[in-house]
Order: sequence, then C-alpha cells, then structure tokens
Amino acid sequence: MLRGQSKTYGTTTRFVLFGIWIAAIISCITLTGNEISKHRVTATKTEKHSLTIQPTDTLYVNLFSDDLQDPEWVFKKNYTLNKLIEEIGEDRQRLAISIKKSNDLNSLLEIRASAKGGNQNRAQNNVKDIVYNWELNEQTLYLDRFTNTIKLNDLNSKHIALTLRLSEGQAIHLSNNLREYMSYPVKNDQGFKSSKTTGYFWKMGSNELECLNCPTSQSKLRVQYQNEEGDEKLHLKVDEDGIHLKTK
Repeated sequence: MLRGQSKTYGTTTRFVLFGIWIAAIISCITLTGNEISKHRVTATKTEKHSLTIQPTDTLYVNLFSDDLQDPEWVFKKNYTLNKLIEEIGEDRQRLAISIKKSNDLNSLLEIRASAKGGNQNRAQNNVKDIVYNWELNEQTLYLDRFTNTIKLNDLNSKHIALTLRLSEGQAIHLSNNLREYMSYPVKNDQGFKSSKTTGYFWKMGSNELECLNCPTSQSKLRVQYQNEEGDEKLHLKVDEDGIHLKTK
C-alpha cells in the first residue's frame, strides 16, 4: 500500500491509513497488557456455615426461584456492547457445587469466594465485594445462581465454589436445576458423573454418597456355558467396567 503503485489512494492518504493501522495494533497490545495486569493476583475467602438440620431429616437442595429473586422492574440500555457482555457472561461458569463428607458431626455449607486483581489489596477488595445469597428454610437449602449483571471488568474474575460437607447418615436430594453447577468431586456408589447425581435421593456413607432410589443398572450381563460334565467352558460378563471373557 505504501510503495506508490496503487492508483486508488494518494500518498498522504496511504500514510494516514498506515498510521491508523499502527495505532490500532498499539491499542490492542496496551489493552491486552492492562487486562492481564488486572488479573495477576487471585484472592480467596472461605466461610463455613453450620446447617441446622437433623441427620434423620432429608436435606433438599434447590436454586432460588427466579420469581423470588428478579425485581418487578428492570431497566437497561440496549447497547450492542451490553448484549455482548451478557452473552459472554452466560458462557462463564461462575458457580460450582461439590459434595464431600463432613469431618464434624454436623453438616456444613462451605463458601469459597475468589476474585482477581492487579495486586493483593485489589484482589482482596474484589472478594469483599462479593455477596453470595443462600437460605436454609426448614429442610430446604436455597442457593443463588450467582449470575447477576456482569460488568466488563468482572468477566471471568469472580467465582463462587460451594462445598456441601455432609455428616455420615445425612440424607439429601439434589434438584435437577443444579445439574449444570455440579462439580467434581461428588463421589457416589453408582459411579455417576457429578452432573448426573441430581434428581435422586442420597445418603452420605462412610466415604461416599449412597443412592437410595437409583434404578437398577440394565447394562450388566452374565453368560455361563458348561459342558455335559458340568465344567465351565465359557464365562462372559458385561458391566460398567467393560467386557470380560474367559474360555477354557
């Protein structure tokens, strides 16, 4: 473009466009550097709350209803940038829930809030700004989705990690609306992935969750063949571990 072979633009116009191109590159580098510097340090704050529920009672875990949380009136300017921020924010996983056995006699809700900042003080202040809403109403534990309006400088910088620490023998039911928030580890006797544990009743055993109403697995098959003398010649077993075949 600058060699003078183009007849479309004059010399002055070509140099102006070249200057704009250089300025755009410098701006991108500067913005990227500033964004990285804002996220150099991660601060984490942990709170533990005892859940006042009897081990003989079932703990129901659910999300707050949208009707309870959303205000009657909502106003926002329909800028294209706002729409982009909302779309990006929806794809960010800002809330994760896991279940472990409690080391105490009581069940606990552990809340770990984390935020990033350019230095320790900024990261710490960002964590202090995080307010996570939850409520235990009789036997139901209501949790917040933590998907409030996302500011541009908050993208991928603030997170909440919830850990339900259940006492041995505590029964629990996980609502299906928790599926996308369930995170490893949720150890269970069915070998389910964490996201597959919702919708069932469980009891905390000595080391893992024990399902109380899971359907019997239909993926198990066992075939044995014996000859006329009663000696086993073929043993075929198919289960969640794969196919096992023994011949004699």
